[in-house]
Amino acid sequence: MSFITFISLENVKAITSLSTTTIYRFIATGKFPHSINLGGRRVAWVEAEVQAWIESKTMEAKCSFVSGKPIWTVPDIPSTSDSPSKQLDTKMEELQNV
Repeated sequence: MSFITFISLENVKAITSLSTTTIYRFIATGKFPHSINLGGRRVAWVEAEVQAWIESKTMEAKCSFVSGKPIWTVPDIPSTSDSPSKQLDTKMEELQNV
């Protein structure tokens, strides 16, 4: 059984380095996971969704340039037990050695 972990706005700000205003602006534009109303004025985020957002931002940054040149598509990465970020690092190293 997997458990869902909620994190507070303060924790979201701490792990993303985003301000409250930026978090809510990103939510409004569909660029960040929505919060969940826990009752009253208390809201929280699903930790896995925030972590997935962080991973996607990391991959976006890594996919922006290969060998100093912009790229617009991500090459196919074989499925392994490695994290997506590790897979991308490996693929980028392969491309730089070509």
